[in-house]
Amino acid sequence: MDTLVETIADPEDTYALFSNPEFVKVMERCNIELEQGGTVDLGGEMMGDIGAEAVVSAIMGEESCTDLNVEMNEIGDEGCEAIAKLLFRNKSLATLNMNNNKIGAKGARAIAEALSDEHCSLKVLEFEQNEFKTVGARTLAVALRNNESLEILCLNWNKIASAGKIFAKALRVNETLRILSLGYCELNDSTFTAFGLSLGINKSLEELSVPWNLVGDGGASSISVALTLNNTLKVLNFYGNAITDKGAESIHVALGTNTSLKQLILTENAISEPLLQKIESTMNRRYSYSEYLKEGKSIKKTYSHHDNNDDMESYNGERTNSYASSYYTRSPNGRESRASSYHFYPGKYGSLRKLYEKQIMERKFTGEAEWETASFASKTTIGSKSTFSRPRVEHPRSIPDASVGGKSLISTKSKKLKSKITLKKGTEKKKLTREDISRHSKGNVLDLHGQRIGEFDLSFSFIGSSTKELNLELNEIGDKECIQIGKLLGRNKKLELLNLKNNLIGKKGAQHIAKCLKKNNSLKTLLMQQNELGVEGVTDIANSIRANRSLENLYLDWNSVNIDAAQSLSASLKANTSLKVLHLSYCDIDDTATTALAMMIKINKGLVDLVLAWNHIGNPGAKNLAEGLRHNSTLLSLGLSGNSIGNKGAHHINQSLGPGGNQTIQDLELDGNEVGEQVLARIQKSLIRNAKRKTK
Repeated sequence: MDTLVETIADPEDTYALFSNPEFVKVMERCNIELEQGGTVDLGGEMMGDIGAEAVVSAIMGEESCTDLNVEMNEIGDEGCEAIAKLLFRNKSLATLNMNNNKIGAKGARAIAEALSDEHCSLKVLEFEQNEFKTVGARTLAVALRNNESLEILCLNWNKIASAGKIFAKALRVNETLRILSLGYCELNDSTFTAFGLSLGINKSLEELSVPWNLVGDGGASSISVALTLNNTLKVLNFYGNAITDKGAESIHVALGTNTSLKQLILTENAISEPLLQKIESTMNRRYSYSEYLKEGKSIKKTYSHHDNNDDMESYNGERTNSYASSYYTRSPNGRESRASSYHFYPGKYGSLRKLYEKQIMERKFTGEAEWETASFASKTTIGSKSTFSRPRVEHPRSIPDASVGGKSLISTKSKKLKSKITLKKGTEKKKLTREDISRHSKGNVLDLHGQRIGEFDLSFSFIGSSTKELNLELNEIGDKECIQIGKLLGRNKKLELLNLKNNLIGKKGAQHIAKCLKKNNSLKTLLMQQNELGVEGVTDIANSIRANRSLENLYLDWNSVNIDAAQSLSASLKANTSLKVLHLSYCDIDDTATTALAMMIKINKGLVDLVLAWNHIGNPGAKNLAEGLRHNSTLLSLGLSGNSIGNKGAHHINQSLGPGGNQTIQDLELDGNEVGEQVLARIQKSLIRNAKRKTK
């Protein structure tokens, strides 16, 4: 039998494990569970990482094990990495419950790698209430694109936030997922718009549950458009969001054409009672008990994962007890949930009080205590008109982690690295040594994030020629240090990612980087957000990619781009087809600069992702960009969030999409502008049409 200990190189480590009484105790417990059947239930044992390693050691190679429950065990990243190895080796494991642990981004990445494996056989993953947050959620979302086995994914009580967009995009290509639960995950209208686009394309998802988020009328409007095109979704749960009558009415209208939805939960929103009754009447009229029986179908099978309701069959007949109701009996403010029939099951199944009788996942704590810690559960109900404001940047180091196609570009650490390099007052500057570097190196990745390298005489002579990713974010690196970085680019022939975000690089430093980019043929990703490049520095970087044929992803957010810099980018990308991703958010781009960017969009044949968010682009600028889009045949995603575009500008963009115009773009972000819902709905339909055209 294969065991985890076979992978431990040091015999002393193996001896230490088997000498640990807790390790041995858990292994014995697993063996007993396996003898009784294929389910190993160790929920609530508080066994930690050592216990997780014992579980893996006992189960590894045991093809009889089909279900593993390790919820509420204080498992961290190390234990999760061990469980990920189990997913690679045990092809019989179908259900994994890791709810209520302490798993961070590193552990989530390990699980994501296992899910991406072509031989992965896992069907149910419960990963609620852990600590991987947005960074870890991104890796899971990317894995969902490649996974071909997972049918149920439950991620409630995790700070997913903006990573929700990546989950939405994954649904466009995923063909196996049938239930997705993202309750209490800080999803808002901006994020949920992406789900509207994806549900218009997806053909497998049967249940989408997003209770207690911040979805308002914008998200509801987006979903309503999708409902007119989708014929597979059967359960839609919006419990406890911020939808008003305006959004609910758009959903109600969509029900007139949708033929698949069997359950719609809109309780605890800001929707008036008469409108709720109207929606309930429509649902009951469309799916009455007698009509449903005439179709020869079972009224009980409503495709809900809430198997604690006596009136429903679970999705796959039998489900683990832990996969029970995902909602509290009480709302965050302590009020009883409305005992209404507005859960919209057909006929006699309109009232679902039993749905809320059990606490979430049958956990061993009271709902009130958890609500006090869930700060994101408290929200203000927004009105029918959403207002947007440009976010105030508190500190230039607050930029989110960059990603390409949803993939994190930087080696993520679950714990912040604390530098052991200290500089006492009055001492001379020191050089980084081989030991300093090796402490922060893992494989081909060297992560020196936040090590204040700018205080030292920088030398990269000890960096191996095999290093592929170098993270120098937040290091007070200035123009002088860029000379050494330039030498590194000339010497290292395998470096693919260089992260220089949040430093003090000016135009001279940019010149050094640009000079080396002209000759470098290995670097694929360059991140230079939030520096002090200025217009001249951005122009130098732009000119350098004219000769570069390896760079694929360029991030210049929070730097200045005027008409001159935009013209340099346009000229460079006229012949360059290697650059795929270009981000220029918060770059003070105005309508004048869009003339050059529109020409760039028109003539370039390689760019697939262009982000121009939070600039000063208005209707004239939108018109310019629309003209460029009309002649473009490669761009897939365009980000225009947080500008000053109105209905007129958005209308020009919509006219540039579809037959006779752009037929490739599938993602167009316009949140934070002044575009009405009707225009947004028309754009959404155009984007869905483009996406469907590509899948044919």
